[in-house]
Amino acid sequence: MIRISHEQLQAFIAAGDKNLTIRIQDYLESEVVDLVGDVPASERHRFIESAIKAGREAGIETDIGLTWFTMLTFLMGPGFDQNPEIAAYLSTEGVDKDDLLDDLFNAIVDEAEKETE
Repeated sequence: MIRISHEQLQAFIAAGDKNLTIRIQDYLESEVVDLVGDVPASERHRFIESAIKAGREAGIETDIGLTWFTMLTFLMGPGFDQNPEIAAYLSTEGVDKDDLLDDLFNAIVDEAEKETE
């Protein structure tokens, strides 16, 4: 049986998060550049790292969920999930958090588009 120490596990998680940060940044810069355009390129990596950390602290576990959480962070600002209405929504029982984040992002974008018409 292979034993993994706590330090090894933490190093593995950190390497995975670094890879995830790069993948999210590549996706955002190629697919939704308007969303990240206000954050200088030199700061985006740190911004994404912070969003991933906050997403994990909010209980988001999947890569897609962390991507949605990061996109919402760019859209609404860090700490958006601390808003009582959003926090209650994201705590909805029996619904996948990835789906909640996807729906929240799309609802906000749709509302913003209606306001600009």
